[in-house]
Amino acid sequence: MFVLKSQRPLPLVLSFVLLLMLAVPSGFGSAYPSHPPQSAARGKILSIAAGSDHSLALKADGTVVVWGRNNHGQLNMPSGLGGVKSIAAGTFHSLALKSDGTVVAWGENARGQTDVPADLDGVVAIAAGLAHSLALKSDGTVVAWGGNNAGQSIVPAGLEGVVAIAAGSGTHSMALKADGTVVAWGDNTYGQLNVPADLEEVVAIAAGGYHSLALKADGTVVAWGNNTYGQSNVPADLEEVVAISAGIDHSMALKVDGTVVGWGSSASHQAEVPAELAVPGAATAIAAGYLSSLALKSDGTVVAWGDNTYGQSNVPAGLEGVVAIAAGGYHSMALKADGTVVAWGKNMYHESEVPLGLDGVVAISAGLDHSLALKADGTVVAWGQLTGVQFEAPGDDHLSGLTVQEGDLDPAFSAGVTDYSTYVAASVNSVHVTATLADADSAELYVDGKPHASGTVAEVSTPGASTEIRIRVEPYLKPGRTYKITVQKDDAPPNVLFDPNGQAAPAQTESTVTVTDAESGVDAASLWYAWTQSTAVPASGWTSCANGATLKQTSGDGNWYLHIRAQDQVGNVTDAVSNAFVLDNTAPVLALNGGNPIHIPQGGTYTEPGATVTDALDGVIPPSNIAISGALTRAALAITRSNIRSRTARGIPPR
Repeated sequence: MFVLKSQRPLPLVLSFVLLLMLAVPSGFGSAYPSHPPQSAARGKILSIAAGSDHSLALKADGTVVVWGRNNHGQLNMPSGLGGVKSIAAGTFHSLALKSDGTVVAWGENARGQTDVPADLDGVVAIAAGLAHSLALKSDGTVVAWGGNNAGQSIVPAGLEGVVAIAAGSGTHSMALKADGTVVAWGDNTYGQLNVPADLEEVVAIAAGGYHSLALKADGTVVAWGNNTYGQSNVPADLEEVVAISAGIDHSMALKVDGTVVGWGSSASHQAEVPAELAVPGAATAIAAGYLSSLALKSDGTVVAWGDNTYGQSNVPAGLEGVVAIAAGGYHSMALKADGTVVAWGKNMYHESEVPLGLDGVVAISAGLDHSLALKADGTVVAWGQLTGVQFEAPGDDHLSGLTVQEGDLDPAFSAGVTDYSTYVAASVNSVHVTATLADADSAELYVDGKPHASGTVAEVSTPGASTEIRIRVEPYLKPGRTYKITVQKDDAPPNVLFDPNGQAAPAQTESTVTVTDAESGVDAASLWYAWTQSTAVPASGWTSCANGATLKQTSGDGNWYLHIRAQDQVGNVTDAVSNAFVLDNTAPVLALNGGNPIHIPQGGTYTEPGATVTDALDGVIPPSNIAISGALTRAALAITRSNIRSRTARGIPPR
């Protein structure tokens, strides 16, 4: 097995990204998995990579998402790029290896690092250095391009049988061959190209700042190159090593028994391995930061040592259950077995402020001043800052629009509201939903569990009385959001209330009408009324009205009925009729019982003959409702007028 490691004059954590994408020995896997877990592979993101000021994510569909700073064109990914199977991030440029064996590059090109050779194909692995790029072909040959100030892009003639590549700090390159030998080229200022003549049976390589490491099959380590701080002085008794790591000026090795050995620069004590890590079975993974070191112990705890200027070596008290570690520029990270993340150290750009509620994480990566977490659902969460630019993964988990053709949403759509309801007619067996993503370029849309294009109509079956439709927004790099529409079938027409409902006593009449609908609601424009003298629904004579109106009938006699027609929002119609309102608008008929005029002798006796009053509705009016007025003079000759007046039961005078 072998380690592909790229070393540049940036915090070493940037090189660790390659470990997430390329082959890694099992002894180092707990810190940096060689491939995404199955749960992540079934999600959207397969791997992530961090450059100096930008980040990349490889999606399961073979497309790439890039975000961060764009001062060198890091975000100018070619349009339509797909079919990608691995990615690599240089300082200011990016590489993508496609499934057809070709390579695509973008970003800074000051030294030609993105000028992929026109005939390059059959590539199986890639590596990105400071300003140069490497590609390993299936035939075991290596192609290099880009920065060449020290010859780092001039591949030695005849080099073949290569199984792994590594781009150094920008000035040298390395290749591990199938026969276990190592070839190096480029800058040799510190002897980093002086591979020992007898070096063989190598299974992993690591490039430090200006020195190189090789892990042999027998568990021993060989180092060469810059030795100013003793970083190339491998301890004489070091053996049974399963993983190696190179810092700027120090080196570390993890042994099969779980112990850790360090050597080289110890200006910040980064090579002074704590005594507790010299105990067999103590450690399972190691990580080298810029001037500090980390070790994951077999009991799930973490040990840190070296530079502590920003507290990066102050492991939080009580931290346990850790399964992976990562070292940033001046901050440290730990992934726990429960999927949560703990970070400490430098926090100038909030790189150590783990987002509240972050869980379900399966892998971590630390950049210079930012942090990344890959979740089991395939999403990536990022925090921190990139050279003054606030670091945030692209994407939006909101909808910008949501409609149902057959009915209105309640409440009205708002991007932050996720729970809605709507009513449809009982005869409706499917509805047409249109959901629009707020950011269609960085998210996927699912309607009723099926992938669907943003802004297009999706027909969803509604077989029952109530159907719940879920609309899921899945950003590539953020947690998703679910919107819900409950579709209910409405087969009940509106209810009509008359107040009063009928009037038995004859009178001029009026009634206040209230229409309600507990389901889809009343269609205000559908309200009509008519007064008739029949309970049958009238064919004509309708007049529009408002809900809550007082409706009057002032003419006519006999029984009158108020008809109301109303419709709800889904088309259910009701025709309601009131009880009878009795109207009496005709005066009673008065008949005198005697002659008119009546002749009475002077001084004679007068008997009032009276009158009979009848009404079509009230019948004969009782004497109590008949009034006689006028003064009668019998002492002298005179003409005297007598007035008789009667009223019906509701007070209408006679003619």
